[in-house]
This record gives sequence, structure tokens and C-alpha cells, in this order.
Amino acid sequence: MLDKKFGNDEQNNWIESIAEWDIYLNKQLLQQKNIPADSAMRALKTALLQLNPVAEVMTRTELIAGNFQTVMQGKIEKSFNPLRNGDVLYVLKPNYIVSGDSVGTNHGEPYECDSHVPLMMAGGNIRQGTFKSPASPIDIVPTLAAILNMKCPPDIEGKVLHEAIR
Repeated sequence: MLDKKFGNDEQNNWIESIAEWDIYLNKQLLQQKNIPADSAMRALKTALLQLNPVAEVMTRTELIAGNFQTVMQGKIEKSFNPLRNGDVLYVLKPNYIVSGDSVGTNHGEPYECDSHVPLMMAGGNIRQGTFKSPASPIDIVPTLAAILNMKCPPDIEGKVLHEAIR
């Protein structure tokens, strides 16, 4: 699609690499051809949204700007790191996976089956039992700090899982 829109370059690919849900554009080629990266990102987004297994696509520009229209876009933003993620990020529809393997699966899709995993804790100050309230990995640090009677830095996002503390 990028060849069709911007011309075929026999020696270079428009896409530098793809790592699971991240597509990294060949910035050097875009610069060489005088094509704004944002134009290539938007064109790639349009093309990806035409594919059956693709549920959502966001460009780096959209993620940085914070223009979220759907819950799914908000979930994508929560996992976006501008220093590491690609130029275009996509999410597949439920029951599709990104894999080059013939067996197995992966994690990281923003669906219930990938985002709900058990959190297990053990120790002298941990209450025995199963707790159904929502918890997140970001809750581990504040909870451990509370158990150890330590103060958390003010920028910690998580909450103390009080029901698990004795």
C-alpha cells in the first residue's frame, strides 16, 4: 500500500520493522523522498483498518496528542511509550493473535482474557484468601510499601490492596 501511495523503492522498504503490534516506518527513506512521517502513518492506518483481523489502529501522533474516541484507544494509550513504541500501533479483533510461531500464544492485547491475570502474594503480613476486587501490577509497589510501613513516592499510580494486608 505504501508503495502504491508513495512509489516503489526497489532498494528500501517503507517499513523498517514490525514488532508484534508496533510498526516502525523507515524514517530515513521518508526523509529522502520528502514524505512527512505523519502522512505515511495515516496512510498505513487507513490500509490496516481495511484488513479483517484489525480492530483498531492508532498513529504515534494520535497517541501523543491524546485524542481518544473509544475505550480501546484509551487502553492502547496506557501501554504506549514514545521512546519505545512504533509509529503505528494496531490491535487485532478478539481471538486473533500476532505470531510467527505455529504453536502457542502471546499476551498484551487489551481484551479481558489478556488483561485479567491472577496476582498472588504470600508472607507474614498477607491475609490468606481469595479477593475478587480489581488489582493491577501497579498496585504491588504501594501494597508492599504499606506492609513495610514505607512511604511511596507521590507519583506512584497504584493503590494499596488493603484487603490482602493482615
